[in-house]
Amino acid sequence: MKVGCYYYGSKVDGFGLINDSESLCRYLLEKGQVALVPGDAFGDDTCIRISYAASLSTLQAAFERIKKAVLTLKS
Repeated sequence: MKVGCYYYGSKVDGFGLINDSESLCRYLLEKGQVALVPGDAFGDDTCIRISYAASLSTLQAAFERIKKAVLTLKS
């Protein structure tokens, strides 16, 4: 039997002053109202973990909030 998961991992480099997974997750929780899991919980502080076990509309709204929050880091 195959086992699957509903997670996506993404690197956290390139976010200016935020250079570790926990700081990025805290920032996105505060500014984007989106909860993500820091990669250091899995032994890799250079990435974050995103669960996509939700409805399409929930995911679209979450990624829109993530996008807005990340764009403020780049400006």
